[in-house]
Amino acid sequence: MAALDCRHLICLGGVGTVAANYEELGPVLSRIGRVARKFGIRAAYHNGRTRETIADMKTALDHADPEVVFAACDTGHATRDFIEFPYPERAVRFMEREWDRIDFIEFKDWSPSTELNTPVGEGLCDWPAVFERVVTGGYGGWIVVEQNGHPGLSKGRTPFECARLSREFIRKGMSV
Repeated sequence: MAALDCRHLICLGGVGTVAANYEELGPVLSRIGRVARKFGIRAAYHNGRTRETIADMKTALDHADPEVVFAACDTGHATRDFIEFPYPERAVRFMEREWDRIDFIEFKDWSPSTELNTPVGEGLCDWPAVFERVVTGGYGGWIVVEQNGHPGLSKGRTPFECARLSREFIRKGMSV
């Protein structure tokens, strides 16, 4: 990765699916983070395990060294999975809690009818709040736009059409 000038290592997954496993994940992430830093790479833990809660993320990050393990925020998975809060608030609540640690953001949306194959702006994420947080918080890192692909789930539109809709929505929202 260092030879290719990569700056980010996004870590996804873990050691299990019960709450106690997230405590064990923290030290594993810390070890990965320490090795990555030696090569000038920042390791960030990405929410997105199936039905991972904000409490799970908090536990993993609280047990990881904040000097070498950062947070990645996938707004689609946050909107779907962080059940502790109402749908629209989920992603921005996580962003607010971990703002100083967020090193990578993935704009993705979610709706019950199209799952994660939802153009940005057509799901349940509170995009005005997310855009405001990114802009007023002075975020200067990477933002990746992703829409998971499942044929037929995005109202019959092509991936290109969905990407165009997402791009237009984000450009308008981020220009606030």
